[in-house]
This record gives sequence, C-alpha cells and structure tokens, in this order.
Amino acid sequence: MLVNNNHKNNKVLLIEHDAIISFSIKENLNKMGYEVIAFNSIKKAISYLIENSNKINVIIVNIDSCEECKLIFSAIWQINENIPIINMNSTINACENLNCFPNHLIGYLKKPFIENELAEIIEKLVTLNS
Repeated sequence: MLVNNNHKNNKVLLIEHDAIISFSIKENLNKMGYEVIAFNSIKKAISYLIENSNKINVIIVNIDSCEECKLIFSAIWQINENIPIINMNSTINACENLNCFPNHLIGYLKKPFIENELAEIIEKLVTLNS
C-alpha cells in the first residue's frame, strides 16, 4: 500500500478497545496518509471530539449492539452531524437496520478487517465528507 500525501490533513478518530486491532488499523491508515487519533474508550473519545470535532474527517468505532449504536451515533452527531462513522465489529452490522440515520454517513467494516476494504470504505466516506 502506497502513502497518499493527499490525505495528510485528514484525521481519523479511532475508538477500539483491542490494542492489537487499534495498532493495525492505525498503521494501515498512516501508510495511506491519514493521521489517526486512537482511544480505547468511548467516553475519552467523545471528550476529545467535543474539543476537536472540526478537525476529524471520519470516525471508526467498534459497536456491538443496536442500542449502543444509537447512543454513540447520537452523541457524535450532537457534536457534529456531518462526521461519517464507520461501525466495526466481528459479528454483524449492529447499525444496518437503523432507519433514523443518513445512510451515506455510515460505513461498516467487519473484523478482522482486510486492508483493501479499510482503504475503500475510508476513501468513500472522506470523499463524501469533503
């Protein structure tokens, strides 16, 4: 994967409790030219987002339930309703049946992720948000 300097100013907020997965995603996105700010807790990430919402281009978050999805997405979109969010988990897309959110802002990435899928979804959402 080549570094794309066009993404040098694009920032991804990553919320993932698993340190190995977090490291892997961060490494892959850095290779693509993205700056990654990673947190292992939603609470810390939301606190960061409150102060820096205009600096974040995409959020990747590990969400396992529909209820959790609604709460997290609502909290994020109260801060900035235009931030694209990628839901990432190992089972199903917990948010796929939610009709209350703009579909173009939600992406899904299954764990373990494949580099090409990560690249494709992040490029799509950053482009939509530009």
